Amino acid sequence: MQTRQNISDDMLMNFLMAPRYRIYRHLILIFFVMMISINLAHFTFYEDNVFFRRAILLESAGSLMLFLAAIYLNIYVLIPRLMLKKKYGLYGLALFLVVSFLILTAFLYDYCTYKSYGVEFGQYSYFYKNRFFPLEIVSNFLLFMICCIGPSMITLLRHWLDYGQRASELKKEKLHSELERLKNQVSPQFLLNMLSKATELAVVDPRQTSAILVQLGKLLRYQLYDSSREKVFLSADLSFLENFLNLEKMLNPMLRFTITKEGPVNYLLVPPLLFIPFVEYFIYQSERIEKEYYIHLAFRVEKGELIFSCASSVRHHDVSKLDNIRRRLELLYETYSLEEVQGDTENRINMHLTLSR
Repeated sequence: MQTRQNISDDMLMNFLMAPRYRIYRHLILIFFVMMISINLAHFTFYEDNVFFRRAILLESAGSLMLFLAAIYLNIYVLIPRLMLKKKYGLYGLALFLVVSFLILTAFLYDYCTYKSYGVEFGQYSYFYKNRFFPLEIVSNFLLFMICCIGPSMITLLRHWLDYGQRASELKKEKLHSELERLKNQVSPQFLLNMLSKATELAVVDPRQTSAILVQLGKLLRYQLYDSSREKVFLSADLSFLENFLNLEKMLNPMLRFTITKEGPVNYLLVPPLLFIPFVEYFIYQSERIEKEYYIHLAFRVEKGELIFSCASSVRHHDVSKLDNIRRRLELLYETYSLEEVQGDTENRINMHLTLSR
């Protein structure tokens, strides 16, 4: 539930960024620049404000137009064409020239106004005798620079937010694509072998052929439709594993497998096809052996963790096959552990996943 502070922050950000409030932002900007221009004019001719009434009016109007011209030039020309294109040197030079022109104009108007009326420079004039002129130039340069750059911060903020949003969307799309690629783990070679087996049995044993095609249809249906979800029930993934291993056993009668469960396993939500890579990992290695082998899968829920182990009598040395598994786990889970234990008669992979609450 949003707090009042969050709602206020959202309203302010919406006002500063939303296109439908653009006209109101411009009106507020013009109002503030007008106040600054009038104040500068009155400040410059403060001692003789009645005598220089016309000069104050002209300087206020002139300052307003010059400030607005400089601000909009910075917003719509200098920032898009120079700064956002990383031409920082040219942008700095252009902004320096614009601000220098504003200072030169203000100083010339001050000087010419006093000279035209034939009076001495007042206490608040830029050319008053007790003022240190270089300091006057520097201080006014900084003041005018702030007046030009300040309103442009909203433009920079909008571009920065747009860039951050696009970068975030691209990152999400990249991660989604990578996850989809890593998720599609069922080997095409396995499917071709099953179809080839079904073709061979079509004449000899039509009933077994029908059983193979039914099981294969379940696998493909799960992979094409159910696995497109972000998460599925673990029971659905276990059914997929069992169907996969039954089909593999039809291809290779030397295979023996078991799937055990402890605790409330079935209704856990997990990313689809998370465990099939471990099974394929051992099956890939078993293609080189001609004796009976086994694969044991164990699932256990304990203290907020899903503990999974995959053990096999298959001996293997190709550790690189686990890289895809590790990469997918890194994308899906902040904390996990994955270890491979190679024994004399059995190889085992252990994985611990912290369940989200």
